[in-house]
Amino acid sequence: MAESDQHEIPLVLINQLAAWLKENAVRELDSVISANGGNVVGHSSAARVYLKPPVTHHVTAADILTSPTGDWWLVLTPACDLYEDPPTAEVTKKRHAKAEFVRLARAHVLHTSPPVADWQANGGNKRRVSDLFRTDHNRYRVLPKYLDVPDLLVDFEDVTSLPLDVVRALRRVATLDSPFAEAMLTGHSRAVGRIGTPDIDFERQKEELGLKGNKRQVVQPSVPAARGTEPTPISD
Repeated sequence: MAESDQHEIPLVLINQLAAWLKENAVRELDSVISANGGNVVGHSSAARVYLKPPVTHHVTAADILTSPTGDWWLVLTPACDLYEDPPTAEVTKKRHAKAEFVRLARAHVLHTSPPVADWQANGGNKRRVSDLFRTDHNRYRVLPKYLDVPDLLVDFEDVTSLPLDVVRALRRVATLDSPFAEAMLTGHSRAVGRIGTPDIDFERQKEELGLKGNKRQVVQPSVPAARGTEPTPISD
C-alpha cells in the first residue's frame, strides 16, 4: 500500500469503529441488559439524543448552553463557522472561528415555558400543547430530560446573537448527537425559510378523482372515427 494510504489507515479505522458502535453497540448492549432483567436502553432513550459531555473543545452547532442566571440556549450557527484548533494543537497554522457572533435559540424549561404555563393557567386547547411534541412543528422543538438537562422547549422565534467570547463563557452542558443535531438545524432553516402562498382551489380535481365521497367516474376519451378506405380525390 502506498505511503500516503498508510497515513490514512488510522483515520479510516477510527471512522469505521465509530460508525459500527453507533449502529450496533446500543442494540448489543440492549440485548445483554434485557437478558438480565429488562430493557432499559429503548429506542426512545434520551441518552441517544445527547453527547454529554460535549466531545469538541470549542463551541459548535447544536450545543446546549446555560447561563449563570439559569437561561438555556441552543447554538444555531453552522459548525464550520465555529471550528477552531485548540491552543495546544501542534499545527503550522492554527484555524480560528470565522463567526464573530453566535446565533442562539432560547430553550425554555418545558413545564414553565410560555405555551405550557398559559395552558395550565387559562385552560384552552389541549391539542395545541400536544402539538408542541411534533417533530415538524414550525416554531417549537422538545428536547427530553437527561441527567442535568431538563425537558426543554426550543423556540425558533426567540432567537438572539451574542459575541463569540460571551458565548464561550457560558457553560456547555451537552451537544445534540447526529441525526438530532442535523434535524434541529434543518428544522430551524425550514421554519425561517418558509414562503407563504395563497390557497388554490382543487375541489374540481378532487371530485374528478373520486375524493369527494362520490363514486368515481372514469371519463373515456373520445375515439375518432375510422379513416375511410376510399382514396382521397385529388382536385385539378
